[in-house]
Amino acid sequence: MRRPLRRLLTTLVVLGLLILPSAGLASSTSYTSANDSAPAPAMVDIFLMLPVGLLALVTGAALWVPAAAVTALTRPGELDIPTRHLLESPFRFVFVDAIGSH
Repeated sequence: MRRPLRRLLTTLVVLGLLILPSAGLASSTSYTSANDSAPAPAMVDIFLMLPVGLLALVTGAALWVPAAAVTALTRPGELDIPTRHLLESPFRFVFVDAIGSH
């Protein structure tokens, strides 16, 4: 079980390191100003952004349980803060926002 997980994590790190320089190069050769950011094309949104958002939603749901428990014990009036950041924002990103608007 550890070997496939280690192989997956190694692959993701290597891919991230390979993609990182190209992302910096793409942003430095942009012809638009910093205030003129255009949304991603629909295909990038569907095949890249939405799966990442879905992963963030699942991870946020898993992290929300202990965060909500600690918040409920220490500051019960602020229970909406972890809920908003860990559940509502990723849910809105994946299921409510229009395709191609990210």
